[in-house]
Amino acid sequence: MPRPHLLPMLLTMSMLATIAAAQAPALLDRYEWDYGNLHAPVAVQWLSDDRFVIVESAPVGIRIFDWPSCSTPIKIDCLEPAGLDAGPDETCYLVDSGRHQVMHIASDGSTLSTIGSHGDGLDQFRAPADVAVHEDRLYVADTGNDRIVVLDTDGSPVRTIGTRGTGPGQFRRPLAIDIDASNRIVVADADNHRIQVLSLEGEPITAWGSWGSFPGLLQEPSDVLCLEDRILVTDRLNHRVQEFAMDGTLLHAWGMHAVKPREGQGRVHYPDALAISPDGRTLAVVESFEDRVQLFGPHDPDYVDERPTQPARSGIQSHFGPTVVLDDRIMMVWEPEARAALVFDHQRSTPIRLTSIFSRGDGPGGFGHLADLHWDHEANQLHLFDRGTAQVHAYELDLPDPDQPRFDPSMAKLQTSRTLDASIPMHRIVDAERSVSGNWFLLDGTDGVIHVLNANMEPVDRWGTDLLGHPTAITIDPTTGHLLVLDRDPSTLHQLDTNGSSVATIRLEGIPGGLVQPTGLAVAGSGDILLTDAGTHAVHRLGSDGTHLASWGTKGILHEQFWKPAGIVVDDQDRVIVLDHGNHRCQMFDLDGTWLMTFGAGRAYTPSNRPPLDSDDP
Repeated sequence: MPRPHLLPMLLTMSMLATIAAAQAPALLDRYEWDYGNLHAPVAVQWLSDDRFVIVESAPVGIRIFDWPSCSTPIKIDCLEPAGLDAGPDETCYLVDSGRHQVMHIASDGSTLSTIGSHGDGLDQFRAPADVAVHEDRLYVADTGNDRIVVLDTDGSPVRTIGTRGTGPGQFRRPLAIDIDASNRIVVADADNHRIQVLSLEGEPITAWGSWGSFPGLLQEPSDVLCLEDRILVTDRLNHRVQEFAMDGTLLHAWGMHAVKPREGQGRVHYPDALAISPDGRTLAVVESFEDRVQLFGPHDPDYVDERPTQPARSGIQSHFGPTVVLDDRIMMVWEPEARAALVFDHQRSTPIRLTSIFSRGDGPGGFGHLADLHWDHEANQLHLFDRGTAQVHAYELDLPDPDQPRFDPSMAKLQTSRTLDASIPMHRIVDAERSVSGNWFLLDGTDGVIHVLNANMEPVDRWGTDLLGHPTAITIDPTTGHLLVLDRDPSTLHQLDTNGSSVATIRLEGIPGGLVQPTGLAVAGSGDILLTDAGTHAVHRLGSDGTHLASWGTKGILHEQFWKPAGIVVDDQDRVIVLDHGNHRCQMFDLDGTWLMTFGAGRAYTPSNRPPLDSDDP
C-alpha cells in the first residue's frame, strides 16, 4: 500500500483519469510514488477499468490494485512468470517462461486456458519472455528460439518471424514485444542491444541502437512500450528509460542510478518492464532487482533533484553480476555493465584485484552476456562462456608471484575465441563445469539437458533427458567426482556419475521456509553442499545426503544480510564466498555461517574494521 501521507495526492491523480479530454503529456518522467516491498515483480498491466495488476515471481503471484485498496498476493499456477498484456473482458495473457507457454488468466488469477508447449514447432516455445495482444492475434517473444511467434488468440499458429543472428529480422535474445500505432512489430533485441521494427508479416523496416551508455545507445533493452507517437524503452544496464520517435530518433532519456542501496523516489535501478495508465498520464516502471514498481507522471520543468549523482568514494564500488568462480588462489567475477571479468587473488588478508578483462565487442575476445567463467589453475587458462555472442573465449593469465601481487591491465592474453558445434545452443547455456579428465559439461537450462564435450570442446554426449526439469546450476563434488545439478522444478539435487547415470535424486524438502528461487550451488571439501536462494535471500548448508545442517542470511544491506544472492564458491579453507548480487558485493563466511568479510572491487570490511550500523557504507 502507498504511504498514508500520499493518499490525498494519489486520489487527486486518480480523479484525473476520469477527465476524458486529458491530453497525454509529452514526457512522463516525474516521480510520484512507488509500490515497494514486493516479491520480485516482473510485469505490470493496467486494465481498462483502471485496476492495476502486478505480477510477482518469488513466490509467484499477482496483486490487483483497485484504488486505493490492494489485494494480498494471489497465487497463480505459473512456474516462471514473464511478460503480461491485457486481453478482452479484463482478462490477461501471461507468459510462463519456465513451462514454455502463454497463459490466459482471469483477473482473479484463475487460468482460463494455456497456449503452447516446449519445442521449436510453429506453436511451441523455448523460454518465451513477452506477449503482445493485437486485434485477434498474439505476438510472442520466443526468446529461447530467438524468434517471434504469431498465433490466433485460440493458439492456432499463424507464422514465425526471425532466426538467431545480427542481421535485419534476426534476433539475439528478444525480451519484449509491442505493436505500435502504425501496426508495426517493435522488439527489444537484448543481446544485439537494439530495437527492431518489423511489419506484421515480419518484414524488417528499421532498427536502431548498439551497445553503449551515450544517449540513444542501449545496454540490454528489456521492454518496449508503444504510445501514439513514440516508443519507450527500458535500457536496463544503463538504469534509465529512453523515448524514441517512431523512426528511432531519440527524444528523451531519463533515469538516474541509485547512489545508496535500495534508493528510489525516481532513481532507477535495472528497469525491467513498463506499463501506461488508461488515461496516458501515469507510467509504471518495474524494478524486479529492487522489489518495487515506481510510478511517474507528467514532466515538471522546475523540478531539480538535489541529491548527489555520484557514489561516495569510501564504499564498496562494484557491479558484480551473478557469476563467480574460484580455483586455487584466483577468484573471478563478472561485471555486466562494464562488460568485464575481474580477477582477484583471494588468498590474502583481503582480496586483491590483479586485472580486469574487458570485452572487445562482438569480435574475437568480445563477450556481453556470460553464462559462466571457469579458471583452471593447472593449465593457467580462463574460459568465458558467452551466451550473447554464442562463443567460448580462452585467456592465459601471466600471474604475479603470490608474495608480490600487483594490478596489471595487460595480464590476460586472448588465446582463442570459438563458436561451438551447431548442436550446442550456447545462448541457452546457464552454467558450465569441467571434470578432472578434461570433459566439459554445459547446462542447458531451457531444454533441461547437459551437453558433454571432450577436452577439445567437441560434443560427445547429452545427459539428463527425462531427468532434469528446470536446472539452474551444476558443480562437481570433489569428494566423489560426481556431477551435482540443482533443479528448480521441483526443488531437487541430482547426482550423476562419470557416465551420466543417476546416482541419487535428493528432494530439498527439509530446508526451513523452503526454496523459492534457488540459484547457486557449491560443495565444500567435507562434502557439505551449499545453496543460495535469491527468493528468500538466504544461504543453506546441507549434508551430502541433503540433510539440512545450517542456514543464514536475511533480506537487507548490512553485513550478514543479502539481496538476491547468486553464485557461491568454497575455497580450500572451507570459507564460503557468496556473490551478494543485489548488493553488488561478495561476502565471506565460515561453514557455520559466521561472517568473515565483505568486499568488492574497492574496499573490504572485516570484523576488525566493521563500520557502525548507521554508516552509509554497506
